[in-house]
Parts: sequence; C-alpha cells; structure tokens
Amino acid sequence: MQGTIDKIWENQTKGNKTYHVLEIGGEKYSVWDTKLIEGLGEGSVVEYDWKRSGDFMKITDLRKIDPAPQFEPGYQDRKAREIVRMSCLRSASEILNGIYIGPDDKMRKALEIAKEFEKYVTDMEAGEK
Repeated sequence: MQGTIDKIWENQTKGNKTYHVLEIGGEKYSVWDTKLIEGLGEGSVVEYDWKRSGDFMKITDLRKIDPAPQFEPGYQDRKAREIVRMSCLRSASEILNGIYIGPDDKMRKALEIAKEFEKYVTDMEAGEK
C-alpha cells in the first residue's frame, strides 16, 4: 500500500517496551522495528505492508517513496517551459520589429510582452482552460 504519514509518535506497552505508531490515511499502525522508520517523519510518502496482530495493525515492511517532481503550473517539464518561453519571446520580438527605441528599452519591452504571452498561453494567471 502507499500513503503519507500524517502523524508519528512513540508509545510504550504496559511492560515498558517502546514502539512507534504511524497514522496513515486515518489508520493507525504499530511499528516495532525502529529501523523501519529511520529517516521518516510526518509528510513522508511511504509504501508499506501490514498484518493484523490481535486488535492492532502492525507494519511489516516500510520504505520511503520519493514523490514525483513538481513542475511549475502550466508545464509538464523543463523542456516544455523552455519551448513556450522561446516562442513567446520570438512573438514579442516580432511585435517590436520596426519600432525605434533604444536596445535596452526594446529588450525590456520584449521581455515584458513575452511574460504576458506566457501567462496567457499557460493560463498561469487567468486560471482559464
């Protein structure tokens, strides 16, 4: 199974034996092997196996999963972002073709226009589809 650790805490049996409790998706699981939880904390995404032990659910195997990389809104990956930006910059440059202003001002204006095109193309600001 997979899930995100919502809470993790230490507990003790009546005989003073220490164990941990993980809450994953609203369910509570006991962990008796402390090696299983090394490097884990609240918010960790994990894959785990468990078995019922009396009234309790006992984790038998647990490992951290690296979450999928998060991309900027409107993009699937870095290459797509570069392609969109280059296209917007080219369009902005074409709009300014033939306008006579200083090169620094023209560059700033091209970037300003390109950023507006990028927002429109990726729906980053408007939230429209």
